[in-house]
Amino acid sequence: MPETLTQPDEYLRRARQADQQHLTTYLTTYADALPAARHDQPLTPADIDQAFEAAARTLDDLPEMLRPDYALRGARALPVTYPGITVGEYRVLVLGAARRAAQ
Repeated sequence: MPETLTQPDEYLRRARQADQQHLTTYLTTYADALPAARHDQPLTPADIDQAFEAAARTLDDLPEMLRPDYALRGARALPVTYPGITVGEYRVLVLGAARRAAQ
């Protein structure tokens, strides 16, 4: 009997772990897509668009019905930009968000 009780717990644990992994991968891919060569330059809308496109590709292995949910959750987890923030500063904030998503 105890085996049947632990199986649902194990399933939930694995589901949570997979959930955290998808969000972490989304956020770290987003950070990695920001132009490293321009780390001390101001962040531009084009930088953000490029990073979003790269992050979206990490969702290709998910069922189509789940992709919008993960994309929205990933976008909500991203830090808010502010005028004058550099690419490097923003990348640090995004990686911090990824670290929190992994916990």
